[in-house]
Amino acid sequence: MGLTRIAIQRPVFILMVFSAIIVMGLVAFTRLNAELYPRVNTPVVTIITTYSGASPEDVERLITKPLEDAVAGIADLDYLQSSSTEGVSTIIVTFTDAANPDLAASDVERRVSAVRGQLPQDADQPSVLKVDIQSLPVLYLALTGDMSLDQLYQLADDVVKPRLETQNGVGQVTIQGGLQREIQVQFDPAKLRGYGLTVDQVAQAIARENQGVPGGSVERGPQQMNYRLYGLFQSAAEMLELTVAST
Repeated sequence: MGLTRIAIQRPVFILMVFSAIIVMGLVAFTRLNAELYPRVNTPVVTIITTYSGASPEDVERLITKPLEDAVAGIADLDYLQSSSTEGVSTIIVTFTDAANPDLAASDVERRVSAVRGQLPQDADQPSVLKVDIQSLPVLYLALTGDMSLDQLYQLADDVVKPRLETQNGVGQVTIQGGLQREIQVQFDPAKLRGYGLTVDQVAQAIARENQGVPGGSVERGPQQMNYRLYGLFQSAAEMLELTVAST
Protein backbone atom coordinates (compact mmCIF):
# COMPACT_ATOMS: atom_id res chain seq x y z
CA MET A 1 0.00 0.00 0.00
CA GLY A 2 2.88 2.38 0.77
CA LEU A 3 4.40 2.01 -2.71
CA THR A 4 1.00 2.47 -4.34
CA ARG A 5 0.33 5.63 -2.29
CA ILE A 6 3.74 7.08 -3.29
CA ALA A 7 3.12 6.25 -6.95
CA ILE A 8 -0.24 8.08 -6.85
CA GLN A 9 0.93 11.07 -4.82
CA ARG A 10 4.35 11.48 -6.47
CA PRO A 11 4.12 10.29 -10.10
CA VAL A 12 7.13 12.36 -11.17
CA PHE A 13 9.32 10.66 -8.54
CA ILE A 14 8.29 7.20 -9.76
CA LEU A 15 8.93 8.25 -13.36
CA MET A 16 12.44 9.42 -12.44
CA VAL A 17 13.18 6.12 -10.62
CA PHE A 18 12.17 4.01 -13.61
CA SER A 19 14.05 6.35 -15.96
CA ALA A 20 17.20 5.91 -13.85
CA ILE A 21 16.78 2.11 -13.91
CA ILE A 22 16.42 2.16 -17.71
CA VAL A 23 19.49 4.37 -18.14
CA MET A 24 21.63 2.19 -15.85
CA GLY A 25 20.42 -0.91 -17.69
CA LEU A 26 21.42 0.55 -21.06
CA VAL A 27 24.84 1.58 -19.76
CA ALA A 28 25.43 -1.86 -18.26
CA PHE A 29 24.31 -3.55 -21.50
CA THR A 30 26.76 -1.55 -23.62
CA ARG A 31 29.63 -2.47 -21.27
CA LEU A 32 28.99 -6.22 -21.25
CA ASN A 33 31.98 -8.22 -22.46
CA ALA A 34 31.22 -10.61 -25.33
CA GLU A 35 33.74 -13.22 -26.49
CA LEU A 36 33.45 -15.64 -29.35
CA TYR A 37 35.37 -18.31 -27.41
CA PRO A 38 35.04 -17.50 -23.69
CA ARG A 39 37.25 -19.36 -21.24
CA VAL A 40 35.37 -22.24 -19.66
CA ASN A 41 36.77 -24.33 -16.83
CA THR A 42 35.52 -27.87 -17.25
CA PRO A 43 36.37 -30.07 -14.24
CA VAL A 44 36.85 -33.29 -16.24
CA VAL A 45 39.98 -35.45 -16.06
CA THR A 46 40.70 -38.47 -18.25
CA ILE A 47 43.00 -41.37 -17.31
CA ILE A 48 44.29 -43.43 -20.25
CA THR A 49 46.41 -46.54 -19.73
CA THR A 50 47.64 -48.90 -22.44
CA TYR A 51 48.38 -52.56 -21.76
CA SER A 52 49.40 -54.15 -25.05
CA GLY A 53 48.08 -57.62 -25.71
CA ALA A 54 45.68 -57.73 -22.75
CA SER A 55 42.06 -58.76 -23.18
CA PRO A 56 39.24 -56.42 -22.12
CA GLU A 57 38.59 -58.59 -19.06
CA ASP A 58 42.22 -58.38 -17.94
CA VAL A 59 42.29 -54.63 -18.54
CA GLU A 60 39.15 -54.23 -16.42
CA ARG A 61 40.46 -56.38 -13.58
CA LEU A 62 44.12 -55.36 -13.47
CA ILE A 63 44.01 -51.67 -14.46
CA THR A 64 40.55 -50.08 -14.59
CA LYS A 65 39.28 -51.38 -11.24
CA PRO A 66 42.39 -50.40 -9.18
CA LEU A 67 42.44 -46.93 -10.72
CA GLU A 68 38.73 -46.40 -10.10
CA ASP A 69 39.14 -47.40 -6.47
CA ALA A 70 42.05 -44.99 -6.12
CA VAL A 71 40.25 -41.89 -7.42
CA ALA A 72 36.80 -42.68 -5.99
CA GLY A 73 37.47 -40.86 -2.70
CA ILE A 74 38.53 -37.50 -4.16
CA ALA A 75 36.57 -34.49 -2.91
CA ASP A 76 33.94 -32.85 -5.16
CA LEU A 77 33.78 -35.96 -7.35
CA ASP A 78 30.55 -36.17 -9.36
CA TYR A 79 30.75 -39.50 -11.17
CA LEU A 80 33.15 -41.94 -12.88
CA GLN A 81 32.82 -43.38 -16.35
CA SER A 82 35.17 -46.07 -17.61
CA SER A 83 35.66 -48.34 -20.60
CA SER A 84 37.98 -51.32 -20.95
CA THR A 85 38.86 -52.44 -24.46
CA GLU A 86 41.62 -54.65 -25.79
CA GLY A 87 44.86 -53.16 -24.51
CA VAL A 88 43.40 -49.78 -23.46
CA SER A 89 41.76 -48.55 -20.25
CA THR A 90 39.94 -45.20 -20.27
CA ILE A 91 38.49 -43.58 -17.15
CA ILE A 92 36.64 -40.25 -17.28
CA VAL A 93 36.50 -38.49 -13.90
CA THR A 94 33.87 -35.73 -13.75
CA PHE A 95 33.84 -33.27 -10.85
CA THR A 96 31.18 -30.88 -9.65
CA ASP A 97 31.19 -27.21 -10.62
CA ALA A 98 32.63 -26.34 -7.20
CA ALA A 99 35.88 -28.17 -7.96
CA ASN A 100 39.01 -26.39 -9.12
CA PRO A 101 40.08 -27.99 -12.42
CA ASP A 102 43.80 -27.58 -11.74
CA LEU A 103 43.60 -28.99 -8.22
CA ALA A 104 41.33 -31.80 -9.42
CA ALA A 105 43.86 -32.87 -12.04
CA SER A 106 46.65 -32.76 -9.45
CA ASP A 107 44.61 -34.90 -7.02
CA VAL A 108 43.88 -37.47 -9.71
CA GLU A 109 47.51 -37.64 -10.77
CA ARG A 110 48.64 -38.07 -7.16
CA ARG A 111 46.14 -40.89 -6.55
CA VAL A 112 47.16 -42.63 -9.79
CA SER A 113 50.85 -42.41 -8.89
CA ALA A 114 50.14 -43.93 -5.49
CA VAL A 115 48.71 -47.13 -7.02
CA ARG A 116 51.17 -47.39 -9.92
CA GLY A 117 52.95 -50.24 -8.16
CA GLN A 118 49.73 -52.29 -8.11
CA LEU A 119 49.41 -52.23 -11.91
CA PRO A 120 51.11 -54.79 -14.18
CA GLN A 121 54.78 -54.01 -14.73
CA ASP A 122 54.52 -54.30 -18.52
CA ALA A 123 51.62 -51.81 -18.66
CA ASP A 124 52.44 -48.28 -19.79
CA GLN A 125 52.44 -45.34 -17.40
CA PRO A 126 48.88 -43.99 -17.00
CA SER A 127 48.33 -40.64 -18.71
CA VAL A 128 46.26 -38.08 -16.78
CA LEU A 129 44.73 -35.51 -19.13
CA LYS A 130 42.71 -32.47 -18.12
CA VAL A 131 39.97 -31.50 -20.57
CA ASP A 132 40.64 -27.98 -21.81
CA ILE A 133 38.01 -26.39 -24.04
CA GLN A 134 40.58 -23.87 -25.27
CA SER A 135 42.75 -26.64 -26.73
CA LEU A 136 39.98 -28.20 -28.82
CA PRO A 137 40.36 -27.84 -32.62
CA VAL A 138 38.55 -24.86 -34.13
CA LEU A 139 39.30 -25.65 -37.79
CA TYR A 140 39.43 -28.88 -39.76
CA LEU A 141 41.01 -29.06 -43.21
CA ALA A 142 40.69 -32.03 -45.58
CA LEU A 143 43.42 -32.75 -48.10
CA THR A 144 42.42 -34.69 -51.23
CA GLY A 145 44.00 -35.26 -54.61
CA ASP A 146 45.15 -37.76 -57.21
CA MET A 147 47.76 -39.21 -54.85
CA SER A 148 48.10 -42.24 -52.66
CA LEU A 149 47.37 -41.94 -48.96
CA ASP A 150 51.05 -42.04 -48.01
CA GLN A 151 51.87 -39.29 -50.53
CA LEU A 152 49.04 -37.13 -49.19
CA TYR A 153 50.29 -37.65 -45.65
CA GLN A 154 53.84 -36.68 -46.67
CA LEU A 155 52.53 -33.56 -48.43
CA ALA A 156 50.51 -32.54 -45.38
CA ASP A 157 53.46 -33.16 -43.03
CA ASP A 158 56.16 -31.49 -45.16
CA VAL A 159 54.27 -28.57 -46.77
CA VAL A 160 50.83 -27.83 -45.32
CA LYS A 161 51.57 -28.28 -41.62
CA PRO A 162 54.71 -26.03 -41.49
CA ARG A 163 52.89 -23.22 -43.29
CA LEU A 164 49.89 -23.37 -40.97
CA GLU A 165 52.11 -23.39 -37.88
CA THR A 166 53.72 -20.10 -38.93
CA GLN A 167 50.38 -18.24 -39.02
CA ASN A 168 49.53 -15.83 -36.21
CA GLY A 169 47.21 -17.28 -33.58
CA VAL A 170 47.83 -20.94 -34.50
CA GLY A 171 48.68 -22.95 -31.40
CA GLN A 172 49.06 -26.47 -32.73
CA VAL A 173 48.51 -28.38 -35.98
CA THR A 174 47.74 -32.11 -35.83
CA ILE A 175 47.55 -34.48 -38.79
CA GLN A 176 44.97 -37.27 -38.70
CA GLY A 177 44.40 -39.99 -41.25
CA GLY A 178 46.50 -40.91 -44.22
CA LEU A 179 49.23 -43.51 -44.22
CA GLN A 180 52.61 -42.93 -42.64
CA ARG A 181 55.45 -44.91 -44.18
CA GLU A 182 56.75 -47.72 -42.04
CA ILE A 183 58.93 -50.77 -42.40
CA GLN A 184 57.62 -54.04 -41.01
CA VAL A 185 60.21 -56.56 -39.87
CA GLN A 186 58.97 -60.14 -40.10
CA PHE A 187 60.77 -62.98 -38.37
CA ASP A 188 61.32 -66.63 -39.22
CA PRO A 189 60.93 -68.45 -35.87
CA ALA A 190 62.87 -71.48 -37.08
CA LYS A 191 65.91 -69.42 -38.13
CA LEU A 192 65.81 -67.43 -34.90
CA ARG A 193 65.92 -70.62 -32.88
CA GLY A 194 68.74 -71.92 -35.08
CA TYR A 195 70.87 -68.84 -34.32
CA GLY A 196 69.88 -68.87 -30.65
CA LEU A 197 68.22 -65.46 -30.86
CA THR A 198 64.93 -64.05 -29.63
CA VAL A 199 62.56 -61.46 -31.05
CA ASP A 200 63.47 -59.05 -28.23
CA GLN A 201 67.15 -59.23 -29.17
CA VAL A 202 66.38 -58.33 -32.78
CA ALA A 203 64.10 -55.45 -31.71
CA GLN A 204 66.75 -54.10 -29.33
CA ALA A 205 69.42 -54.30 -32.05
CA ILE A 206 67.24 -52.33 -34.47
CA ALA A 207 66.48 -49.67 -31.85
CA ARG A 208 70.19 -49.48 -30.89
CA GLU A 209 71.47 -49.00 -34.43
CA ASN A 210 68.64 -46.83 -35.79
CA GLN A 211 69.49 -43.56 -34.10
CA GLY A 212 71.52 -40.40 -34.52
CA VAL A 213 73.88 -39.22 -31.80
CA PRO A 214 75.91 -36.02 -31.35
CA GLY A 215 79.45 -36.27 -32.68
CA GLY A 216 80.95 -33.27 -30.91
CA SER A 217 82.05 -29.92 -32.27
CA VAL A 218 85.08 -28.56 -34.11
CA GLU A 219 86.32 -24.98 -33.87
CA ARG A 220 87.69 -23.46 -37.05
CA GLY A 221 88.75 -19.90 -36.44
CA PRO A 222 85.73 -17.84 -35.35
CA GLN A 223 83.38 -20.64 -36.41
CA GLN A 224 82.22 -23.62 -34.40
CA MET A 225 80.72 -26.54 -36.30
CA ASN A 226 78.64 -29.20 -34.60
CA TYR A 227 78.74 -32.73 -35.94
CA ARG A 228 76.15 -35.44 -35.65
CA LEU A 229 76.56 -39.14 -36.36
CA TYR A 230 73.55 -39.95 -38.52
CA GLY A 231 72.83 -43.63 -38.04
CA LEU A 232 69.18 -43.83 -39.12
CA PHE A 233 68.29 -46.47 -41.68
CA GLN A 234 67.51 -44.92 -45.06
CA SER A 235 66.02 -48.03 -46.67
CA ALA A 236 64.95 -51.55 -45.88
CA ALA A 237 68.03 -52.88 -47.70
CA GLU A 238 70.34 -51.24 -45.14
CA MET A 239 68.72 -53.28 -42.38
CA LEU A 240 70.03 -56.46 -44.00
CA GLU A 241 73.53 -55.48 -42.86
CA LEU A 242 72.43 -55.21 -39.22
CA THR A 243 74.44 -57.30 -36.72
CA VAL A 244 72.10 -58.59 -34.06
CA ALA A 245 74.63 -60.42 -31.89
CA SER A 246 78.23 -61.57 -32.13
CA THR A 247 80.33 -64.18 -30.35
